[in-house]
Amino acid sequence: MKQSGPARHTKYLTEMYKSFRDVDEITKTANFYRQSGNYKQAQDLINTNRDKLRFKTSFALVRKQLTSINSQVKRIWRDPIMTAAQKKSRIDTLTERRNRLISGIYKRYRQ
Repeated sequence: MKQSGPARHTKYLTEMYKSFRDVDEITKTANFYRQSGNYKQAQDLINTNRDKLRFKTSFALVRKQLTSINSQVKRIWRDPIMTAAQKKSRIDTLTERRNRLISGIYKRYRQ
């Protein structure tokens, strides 16, 4: 049976989480190099990945919004007062917002 409502998981969402991890890994590696005194290696890594790292701030903001949306969805699921229809409606709205958010950042990131 096909689920009604917005897609719960999209290719954009999967790809963006991979991109978040890539940027985190590059940043952590560059910081490790700096702390180890390998400034040249850190700078080379940053220069090589400048196109990915320019989204670091945007990714942080998107992650914060995703965390908020996910927290809201969990609260809705646990709410003992709302009906199933109310829960579905609110979760669908939040999922649509999440999908638009991810789609927008994904398209900018992949340009």
